[in-house]
Amino acid sequence: MPKGSPSKARRPPKKCTAESAPRRRLQRDSLAPQLDKPASHKSTTSPESKRSMMDAYPRPGDEPLPTLTCSEVRELDSLAIQEFGLPGVVLMENAGRALAQAILEERPELASAMILCGAGNNGGDGYVLARYLAERGVCVTVLETTQQGLSPDAAVFRQVCAAMQLPMLPVDTQGALASCLQNLEPAELVIDALLGTGFQGDLRPAAAAWLAQLNRIATEWKSLRVAIDAPSGLDVDTGQFASDCFRADLTLTLAANKLAYESPISGESGTRVVTGRVRVLPIGIPRAVYDRLG
Repeated sequence: MPKGSPSKARRPPKKCTAESAPRRRLQRDSLAPQLDKPASHKSTTSPESKRSMMDAYPRPGDEPLPTLTCSEVRELDSLAIQEFGLPGVVLMENAGRALAQAILEERPELASAMILCGAGNNGGDGYVLARYLAERGVCVTVLETTQQGLSPDAAVFRQVCAAMQLPMLPVDTQGALASCLQNLEPAELVIDALLGTGFQGDLRPAAAAWLAQLNRIATEWKSLRVAIDAPSGLDVDTGQFASDCFRADLTLTLAANKLAYESPISGESGTRVVTGRVRVLPIGIPRAVYDRLG
């Protein structure tokens, strides 16, 4: 529905299947560097409806969130879960909802997205995000690097996506991902939910191959690249990143700013090369939990 037209009763989102979603063709200019440029492809749900549905949830306060190291973020999560009684699934749900809200603020007329999900909590955030975007009329394809050994919270939300019959395609090998990408139509957003903030050292060969192909296809499709919490392959404490690190146009980091995001930005080795613009999203952790950090 075009902007400014009379509002109508919300219809159920158009069902995307593994067969139909990848075949949806898009015609557009490069989206990656132009966050404020409206998308040329219209979705089935109006921008006003998408925003109003998100606005139904309480908005967190405007007080800036702190900058933390990776170990401090783990401590923050532990305090929230173990001492304040916030279940991990609640934090993951809040994270996915905040991610969807931020993405729809960036792209109110978003029509399609592809999400690469790993086995850990970063992948779990990706599954929640997929659900929220699908509920708002976005045609979402989830690429699964594994269906086994998921973190308990991620497994919960993977099951929800499966029950919704969202397109979920296994890409557990480099060959499987290459074959899958050949058969997909371009997505407006390519989203990295593979590793998150826990990365240090070197990428495993499989992860390096997945990320290299994700970067390649995003360039070929001229998609906006979005990283959840951190581009996979970036050490959020030191700012060092692997050669095949996901190269985001926009990083949506959760619960706190990360140390590497405040490092000097310069040359080809600067952190901004892989993070793009950074937004810090609250996920419902009480201020009292932050106050408990040493």
